Amino acid sequence: MPSIFCGGARIGDSQFDAINVTFPFAKLEVGDRQCIIKIKFLMISKIILLKKDDIQKVEIYSGFFSSGIKFTHCGPLVPKYIVFWTFSPKKVYDSLLLAGYQS
Repeated sequence: MPSIFCGGARIGDSQFDAINVTFPFAKLEVGDRQCIIKIKFLMISKIILLKKDDIQKVEIYSGFFSSGIKFTHCGPLVPKYIVFWTFSPKKVYDSLLLAGYQS
């Protein structure tokens, strides 16, 4: 059964070329084989599927005003820059490690 977290997200080609949605407009589902980020805000509706084999690293990340989890990956069909914002980065990070994702 996946762990589900509510937060925000910044997704795009780079830190500066990305869309940003705040809490509570993004959800992260941490599963044994994949992570799914769902964004729904106004006219933006996006689902990002990160396969476990494509995720190279997860780390706690701090932005200007928030903190979250940064995903480093090699998924060819997924935006290169992915950060999931959360008020509980340690809890999300621990859930990812427990599911076997690399730090």
